[in-house]
Amino acid sequence: MMHFKKNKDSFISELISDKLTIVLEQDVKDKRKDILSFFDSVDTANFYAIMGRKNSMLPFLTVEDNILLGMSKKQQKEFLLELDDAILTFRLDPKCLKQISSSLSDYDQMIFQIIRALILKQNIIIFDTFNSKNDTSIFLLNLMPILKSYTKLNQATAIIVTPNVDLAESNYYDQCVLLDHLYNLN
Repeated sequence: MMHFKKNKDSFISELISDKLTIVLEQDVKDKRKDILSFFDSVDTANFYAIMGRKNSMLPFLTVEDNILLGMSKKQQKEFLLELDDAILTFRLDPKCLKQISSSLSDYDQMIFQIIRALILKQNIIIFDTFNSKNDTSIFLLNLMPILKSYTKLNQATAIIVTPNVDLAESNYYDQCVLLDHLYNLN
């Protein structure tokens, strides 16, 4: 676990630079809005995609149509080339792209949202909700090895905000930051 004693700009540079980072919430108070405002206050040209189990895929479109929304034809061609590689990396069936998005599980839809954001070089913030079943944490724990590898190879950044210490105890992240350290920088 890293403890940053640098200034805010240096810390942000370390946090948002081609890594998989865990931000560990020490208590389960609702500080998510504060976390978002912290990242909104960062002077950077990067965009942030906020991920969660409830997603924003349009249920009547195919997965491919959903992830290509808002792109020009030129961008779509380049994107589709990278998408083929990402599907192999994330061990997904390419046939899923042609399915109606509502036929996929919430987790499968989330994986496609993550892939889209990574290919578009967006920095991702994933909020892990702590619940009694802990199913989101298990999903993220299984996803972390692939996510870490992909962020390294493709100069992308993923940040997982979680109250779950199990994620912080895994070996599949580059750095872990305590939430209180983010607040001390403001």
